[in-house]
Amino acid sequence: MKTIFFVLFILFRINSIFSQDTIRFLNNTIKVVKVTEINIDAIKYKRFDNLEGPLYVSSKSEIESIKFSNGLIETFKSEEAKPQTVVTATTSVSPTVTNQNTSFEKIVIIDKTKLMHFGKPMGESRLLRVINNYPESEKKTLMMKEYTNMKSFKKKQYLFGFIGLGAGVGLAYIGMMASLISSDSTPIALGLAGGVSIGVTGAIIAHTNKQKRLKKKIEIATIYNN
Repeated sequence: MKTIFFVLFILFRINSIFSQDTIRFLNNTIKVVKVTEINIDAIKYKRFDNLEGPLYVSSKSEIESIKFSNGLIETFKSEEAKPQTVVTATTSVSPTVTNQNTSFEKIVIIDKTKLMHFGKPMGESRLLRVINNYPESEKKTLMMKEYTNMKSFKKKQYLFGFIGLGAGVGLAYIGMMASLISSDSTPIALGLAGGVSIGVTGAIIAHTNKQKRLKKKIEIATIYNN
């Protein structure tokens, strides 16, 4: 029975992750939301990372389209209706970093541990690609520095985890073999005690580095969004 509830819980979580809607505004802003109502003049929705939070209302005149969780796209304003910039022969227009950045969707932070981008879960490899494509060099450098620190914590996490596990099992095995050879229970007792001690210490250090790694991932997303 517990297994059934656990499977249902996992299925519910997976369904909730992929059931978001995406609103694209005329100013190129993109929001990941859950649309609750569409009426004649406005759209009502909640932020996907705060479904228990307040209800937001936006006028249809501000919205270009909505992509629903089932893949359906509803358009509210045609491309011709968008305001256009007219450039004469005597006007020189240079693209700026701000204009380039309007096509970048913010990273959604879920439960302070998981990241979503364009409606899809974001792993560390995809996070690195997003950082490399970021147009502002100053923020890009800062995010790369935090990403390097995050990878360092990841190496320590696995290193101490494997050392703790290996040493724990190894000492217990050595103690057992020594006890068999000497017909004395002392070596196996010492081996088990030492193995447990090193194993627990390694697990604690690995867990600490895992938390630091997750914290850095959230810090990178926060820098990107700001």
